[in-house]
Order: sequence, then structure tokens, then C-alpha cells
Amino acid sequence: MRRYIGVPAGTTGGVRFVVFFVSMICFGAFVTACGLWRGTAVTALWPQEDLDRVFFLNPHEGWIVGKGGLILHTEDGGENWAAQVSGSPNGLGGVQFLDPLMGWVIGDNGTILKTLDGGNRWRPQHAGTSAHLFSLRFVDSKRGWVVGRDGTILHTEDGGEHWRPQASGTQSYLYSVSFVNADRGWIVGRDGLILHTRDGGETWENQILPEGYWLYEVFFLNERQGWAVGKDGVVLSTLDGGHEWRRQNSGTTRSLYCVHFLDERNGWAVGVAGTVLHTADGGKRWESQSGGQANWLGVFFTDPQNGWTVGRGGTIRHTANGGETWIAQSREVKAWLCGVHFADAQNGWAVGDSGVILHTTDGGARWTAQPIETMRWLCGVDFTDAQNGWVVGGFGAIWHTTDGGRHWLPQTSGTREDWIYDVQFVGSPNGPPVGSPPAQFGWAVGRNGLILNTRNGGETWERQEGGTTDWLDGLFVQDRLRIWAVGRGGVILTTEDGGKTWRTQRAPDGKWLGDIYFVDPLNGWTVGSDGVVLHTVDGGTMWKRETVSTTEKLGDVYFPDARHGWIVGDKGVILATEDGGKRWRFQPSGTTNDFYSVYFSDAEHGAAVGTGGLIRYTQDGGTHWLAPKAAGF
Repeated sequence: MRRYIGVPAGTTGGVRFVVFFVSMICFGAFVTACGLWRGTAVTALWPQEDLDRVFFLNPHEGWIVGKGGLILHTEDGGENWAAQVSGSPNGLGGVQFLDPLMGWVIGDNGTILKTLDGGNRWRPQHAGTSAHLFSLRFVDSKRGWVVGRDGTILHTEDGGEHWRPQASGTQSYLYSVSFVNADRGWIVGRDGLILHTRDGGETWENQILPEGYWLYEVFFLNERQGWAVGKDGVVLSTLDGGHEWRRQNSGTTRSLYCVHFLDERNGWAVGVAGTVLHTADGGKRWESQSGGQANWLGVFFTDPQNGWTVGRGGTIRHTANGGETWIAQSREVKAWLCGVHFADAQNGWAVGDSGVILHTTDGGARWTAQPIETMRWLCGVDFTDAQNGWVVGGFGAIWHTTDGGRHWLPQTSGTREDWIYDVQFVGSPNGPPVGSPPAQFGWAVGRNGLILNTRNGGETWERQEGGTTDWLDGLFVQDRLRIWAVGRGGVILTTEDGGKTWRTQRAPDGKWLGDIYFVDPLNGWTVGSDGVVLHTVDGGTMWKRETVSTTEKLGDVYFPDARHGWIVGDKGVILATEDGGKRWRFQPSGTTNDFYSVYFSDAEHGAAVGTGGLIRYTQDGGTHWLAPKAAGF
């Protein structure tokens, strides 16, 4: 199944650690997701950029910052948002205003911007560093601090006209900074790092916690009372300025990215998979509020009733009753979905950008999000049964579940540079078992000719040499000896010895190929750009182009049996065959969005996914393709 790269999502304000890797390709020549080579990005009325931080001066006026230099401004409590011109392409991860006119934003590559007119004009300031900057705090119009990568601490005493470094004594990522006055401040970061200063940052005291909690945000009300949140649902609190930190019971193991308190009792924390927590007693008890399914990256309250949370894909929600209900203030752009897989007619999974995993238990009519501790693009998914599955994606990501996706654990791929676009195991519904234990033998393919193999269910992955540097987008595992892969430049790879040796072929016209599927050792299909459908009846020795009535890019092909097959592609194209590929006919999909992946558990039950959160499912072989009743993003 085709897996393209392009605009990987996933940054957070105090936890924008992903953006260091993302920024290397965000503004490259290829600006799409899930793998296809296109020259332009998808446009939308509402920005699709991740929104990292939100700041309000009062219940009416506020600002939001995010990826791609995005700055949004409202003067009516978020009923309407207008973009401000930042003048920077860099991701922005922190924002603070002292009054309606004076404010700062910070971000990637040493970006610091200041405005003196409410954001009508933003002027860059010289940071003296190219480090990614994650958090800022000004105590007045002159004195402020910024923290970021590699132990970076910057300080200004003239409103940012001059920034000078302060010695942190660490090379760790510093994710968040909080000052209560010009002298007392705290910084948190990786591995339980907490720094404290009593002299405005001239010296920093290390308050490393023995547990080594990974902390993303710190918030202090005064010189004594503060909170910090982080990975695995960690909430820490102190009543003595940080001499002693105690863990509070958050009631969740999902990572928390931002925390905000109004007073000693009322506070909120937000994080992955729609997590919104509220306390009315300083954190003795944290209660969950309904926050949808988005990955929330920032939260801010102006009073006990009015608050905002922002996150992935341009998502903004507002509450006017202290979080009892949250109302969308954005056209919540849904994730691009790159892969779909079913273990049976009812249980299926779809994956996409920003770590999105959706699960259905009714054949596709309803989908709910599953939590996973990553915000990287997820490009491919494969399940061997209703419990055991894998997802793969950006920068070598491989995750495995043994309980149907309730919990996902990372596996080591051996690469942090190459994207992985597809994964498949012997024993999955894609290929018949061959006598080996299910879910043991698997392959994954990706960027720069990457081929990975595991013989122990993913406990270890080893590279195989395919003899090509072409990006490999599609994979088919016939059994543990015969495997196929296709990709850029019309490359077709095959092995008959489990990957010890690979044979290279090229499609006749060199078109990009997105996927490949065999119904038996001889009969197979591969599909790609410009409506290419190639068919072989001799196990791949010869490939013949078949005639189909489309020139759209075709990204995926699937056959649940020898006669019934489906192909999906751009602009809502769905092609179906009932005679083993002799004739392909269009099926109405009811959409012009691009499809990236299709899967059928049998000749009647199937689903297809694509751009803008596109999901269609069928229970009658594609005669009718239906939109789901609920899709939890």
C-alpha cells in the first residue's frame, strides 16, 4: 500500500521535540502526505497546521501559534480567527502578550518575533542561536527568558533588543520555563530535569528527580506553588518552591503536554488522544473532561469559565462553563489517513498523520481513536488477528500491540532517518500462513530502498539489501520466502528466499507504483500513477498493462479472493472487478478526495481511506459506499 511522505505533523509548544526532525523536510520540494509525488499542497479554508500554544489577555482577545509560521488572532473570544503575517516559515511554539499591543512569539531555528501593535507587524529579533526554541516567559516589558534545544537558555533585559545566553549546565532539551518575578524561575525538560534560579538565571540549580520523569511543561503561581506535567500522565506538584516534588494521581497514562492554573485550586492539563483533565483542589483529585479525540498541545483559561485548547490539524475548542462542554471554534481538519486494515469483517484499523490510529468494531460504521505515544506520521498498518498488529511510519517508527490497539509499544527499527511506508506479516489476512507461528515473520519497506525483516514478531528488525535506493511504497508477503515490493521509478522487487537475494524489475514505462497484490503464485497486479494497472500471469516474469478508464494516480489494490478485487486512487476513484481483473468498472464513492488505501475482509465487507479524514465503507461489495456515522479524531 502506497505510503508517501511530505508534511509530517506533530509539534507541541513545550514539547516540540518532534519538530527538529520534521523541519528538515517540511519545506522541501515534496509537500504531500502518504507518499505521492505532487507539486502542490492540499489547500483548505481552515489551516491544517498543528496549533502549539494559545494565549489570551482576557475572554475576548487572544493569539494562537503553530507550524509554518502560523499566528492566529481573535478579538471576539474565538468566534472568528484571523491569520497574522509572521514573516517566518518556521514552526512557532510559544506566545505571550503583556498587553493588547506588546507580545512575543518564539519557534524553530532560533526564531524570536516581537510586535508593538497587537500583531499587525511582527519584527524578528536576533537570538544568537539556531537552536529550536520551545517556551518563553516575560515578567515585564524588559525582562524575559526563552528555552530550547541543547540546554539553550536566553535572557533579555531590554525587551528582546539583545538576547544573551545563560549557562544551563546541560545539553538536554529544555521544554518549558516559568518565572513568577524577575528573580525566581523554573525550567523542565528530559529525564526529570528541573532547573531553578533565585537570581534571574545568573545561576541555575539542578533539581533532578530520582524517578527521571520526562517533563513537558511547568507552571508556577507564586514562589512556592507549582506544577509540572509530562510523559505517561505524570503530574508533579510542589508547595515549597521545588525543594520537594510530589506526584499527583492524574488518572491517566497518556502524555500531558500543557498545564495551566488560574489560582491555587483550579487548573487544567491536556495531552494526547483528547485528554483534558481538571482539578478544583490543587491537584489532589484530577477529573477527566470530554475533549474529543485530538492530540491537544496547549490550554489557557482567562477565568474559571472561559478556556481554550488547541492541537493537531488546526483544532481549536472553547469552553464557557469550566470545561463541562467544549465547543469547536475551528473547522476541525481531520487527519490524512494513509493505511487501513481489517482482522475480520468487523474489526479494523486506520492510521494517518500525527499519530492517528482509528479503530472500528462494526465494519466501519463507527470509528474511535486509540492512544499512542507518538505524533509522527503513521503510514502502514497490519494485523494478524484481532489482537496482534503493527503500525509503521515516519523516521523509522514501528509500534506493536497485543491487545487490539488498547496499548501500543515501540519496536526498534534500527533507523531514525528512513520513513517506513508499509508493513506485512506472514499469517495476516494478506497472505496465508505457511507453518510458522503466526505474527513471527514480517517485512517492512520504505524510503531509499529500505527493507526490514523480523523473524520474532518485531523484537528485532534486520535490514535486507534490495539493490535499489528507490523509495518502496507497496509490499506483498506471499509467504515467508516469496515477497514483493514496488515503488518509485516503476521498481518491482521480488525474492524467493525470504529476502536473502532480491531481483529487480522495472515497469515498462517507469511509472511510480503504489501497491502490489498476488492472488496466487502466478496471478498478480500492481497499480500506480497515470492510471497504471499492470497484470502478470506468470509470477512476474512478464507484466502487461491493462486498460482502465482513468488516468488518475492509483494508490492501492486488494483482492479478498481470486475473482473480487478493488483499486483506489485520486479524486475518489474506486475500481472493482468480479472476474479476476478481466474487466474493471467504476464504483461511485461520493467523494472527490484522494483515496490512499483499501481493504476487504471478504467479497462484501471493505473500507477505503484517504485525505481529509476520508473514510468510506461498504457491506455489499461496493454497490454502496457509506460515510461512517462517527469518526473520532
